[in-house]
Amino acid sequence: MDNTGNVVDAVDNDLRTSKMFANLNYTDEQIDQYRIIAREKRENWKATNANAKMYAQEWLRQEAKNMKSLLKPAQFELYQQWRKDNPL
Repeated sequence: MDNTGNVVDAVDNDLRTSKMFANLNYTDEQIDQYRIIAREKRENWKATNANAKMYAQEWLRQEAKNMKSLLKPAQFELYQQWRKDNPL
């Protein structure tokens, strides 16, 4: 995200995301799946909202929707707490 809260194209380099991967013990497979999902969501957003920007809060809502299916139940519980502890 840039300093205005807009989501930028560099999802793979986002410090918050890297911290989340480490803190929640994502497997390599989960990291790959997360990145694929994030790119697809970003591309879908751009295709349907060509003149709009996805703001940070919308990105986080999209992220939260995908985490339940991506993470193991214990990881998802940790994610929910981690998200509260690591706001934007």
